[in-house]
Amino acid sequence: MKILEIIRQRKTEKVLADPENPWPVTPNSAVPIEDILEAGRWAPFHYPSHKDHRNLEEDILPWHAYTLDSVASRLLLTKLRESQYQGGKIFGLLAAADFTILVTWKPNPLPDDAAENYFQPSLENMEHVAAASAAIQNMLLVATESEIPNYWSSGGILRNSSVKKLLQIPSKQLLIGAIFLFPPASRFPEPPVDIAPGKLRKSRPGKEIWTSTISLS
Repeated sequence: MKILEIIRQRKTEKVLADPENPWPVTPNSAVPIEDILEAGRWAPFHYPSHKDHRNLEEDILPWHAYTLDSVASRLLLTKLRESQYQGGKIFGLLAAADFTILVTWKPNPLPDDAAENYFQPSLENMEHVAAASAAIQNMLLVATESEIPNYWSSGGILRNSSVKKLLQIPSKQLLIGAIFLFPPASRFPEPPVDIAPGKLRKSRPGKEIWTSTISLS
């Protein structure tokens, strides 16, 4: 399949199972998780992560991916519900996902008294956000090529500092996206599940609207 065709086929598919009756875990998932993560590794980036973010010297990428398989996704769902969090659609997504990938980006350091989730507007941080977003798009495209329903969520409750602590995600890393990967539609359990599409897909304008040609004389 040509890359442009894959890009056109990529779409939001929020597969929502009943949080009170989550799907069975998947010991032999059809999701090619290693290929998906490898695609993320090859996203372009301009600046390396700040040394304060590096547990290993070679960890220069300005993003990090934390992966939960279906067992971990269901366990997280249980822990969040037991803690009486209001998870909204996140609960339904965790109840159905074969894999959940939490992607963070690594802001350049701030003073110790800076508010949580704050980052300094700067060229380097803008580049870090762009790089992390490119990594997510790479992963979504490989999932689409493999006919794996997928959804890029902003994270909702998963941005909560106590949830990050539960997942052992460093507080100085900021969640930029939660990727939910679901089994192929042919493996969906019965009864039929709710699949919510992206709201703006059909509103996407043609290139004559969002592009301009510059002529210089």
